[in-house]
Amino acid sequence: MNFVKMYSEVFKFKKDVIAFSTAESYDFLNLKSVLPKNAIYLPKNSAFYLPKWSSDTHFHDIFIFLSGSFVIWGSIEKSQDFLKTIIRNKLTKIEINSYNKSTKTSISVQKDLIIIGNDFNHDKLLNLETPSSDNIIMAQLSFAQSLARSSKLAVLEDELESYLNDVKTIPDSLALGKIPLKRREIIQKTGILLRFRQHFNLNPENFLDLPEFYWENVKLEECYLKTLEALDIDLRLNIVNTKLNYATELQFTLREVLSENTAHRLELIITWLIFIERNYEVIHPFSLHLKHFEKQLIYIYVSGMKKYIM
Repeated sequence: MNFVKMYSEVFKFKKDVIAFSTAESYDFLNLKSVLPKNAIYLPKNSAFYLPKWSSDTHFHDIFIFLSGSFVIWGSIEKSQDFLKTIIRNKLTKIEINSYNKSTKTSISVQKDLIIIGNDFNHDKLLNLETPSSDNIIMAQLSFAQSLARSSKLAVLEDELESYLNDVKTIPDSLALGKIPLKRREIIQKTGILLRFRQHFNLNPENFLDLPEFYWENVKLEECYLKTLEALDIDLRLNIVNTKLNYATELQFTLREVLSENTAHRLELIITWLIFIERNYEVIHPFSLHLKHFEKQLIYIYVSGMKKYIM
């Protein structure tokens, strides 16, 4: 089992946690302008902490990460309210390049155990132990940041899976000697894949590096890393890289086929041009003689008409 040292007080009254990724990033100034005055900015984490956000008669702790995710503690049902009233409010644009489909990662609590995901799995249990520090907010933050990273990764996983579904019939077509896509479509697919690689490798969430914030706190670092481990982040990253390598190889093959096809067409065009040029050299002297004969006929005709008139 995966064990994480965590504060039991964190989940004492908050039985559910949910992370949403809704955009590539959030606009800092616009987000700050719509948040309540009690929101606290955490510069080392590029996040806002919103304690006791009110929705009806319930209060929820929320972390909003500028990388395009937010994590709400206390009620999964109210996460849509926060999304509608704050993140996607009608007056101020918060999201930069919003996702068509938001992804989420959820956690629930049963007694003293944190259950990651919807299905109970003994291999993914996080044990809650007696706190060694009273900094509960920082403990919440470490969980929230790991969940936000998982949710952000889920967006890229869905995007890559959708791309692979679009190109899954290409190998069969190539096996039959057919080029399944036109030049423009191949260029579009290449652009989509390059954009995905850009988002994956240059993502502000930076899946591979440990945030600097945890360098100063070993216990929070352990909590953060163990939660990532329970969420199978490393395994999922390896799977994404494997699929990405396949997609890149397929795209390279398509470009090679396209280049060969273009080169073949150019060879045909050059061959026809040479053929026309050589035939023109043969026909050209005869055409000059024909034009001279034509002029003579016209001259004779005109001369004859003049004599007839006179």
